Amino acid sequence: EPGAVAWQFRRRGVIAVERSVEEEDLMLTVLEAGAEDLLETPEGWQVTCEPSGLPAVREALESAGIPFVSAEVSMLATQEVPVDSASAAKVVLHLLDLLDDHDDVQAVYSNFDIDSEVLEQLAQEVS
Repeated sequence: EPGAVAWQFRRRGVIAVERSVEEEDLMLTVLEAGAEDLLETPEGWQVTCEPSGLPAVREALESAGIPFVSAEVSMLATQEVPVDSASAAKVVLHLLDLLDDHDDVQAVYSNFDIDSEVLEQLAQEVS
């Protein structure tokens, strides 16, 4: 049924920023603009804010000359479920691919967390 798992996610503005940006400069800029959080990710920085605050945070980054990769409203998981076996990870990733490829699906959000060692093992199997 539509919305059956929506309670597991929060709607948030999410901005991905390149790693080349200094944390202190980024933090000062986004917090003054109304951002809630700044997290370091493997790809760079993730700034989160209320969905209504996304335009203000994005504008602050542009005014400060800070490059960002993307800025969008997304659904973030409130709790993550660990996936610690390669067989379970394969099933989860396959399901996500099937859902993403379905014509009636507009967006796919997930709350799984695959251990980095399991991801490395899967990458070696594919190679």
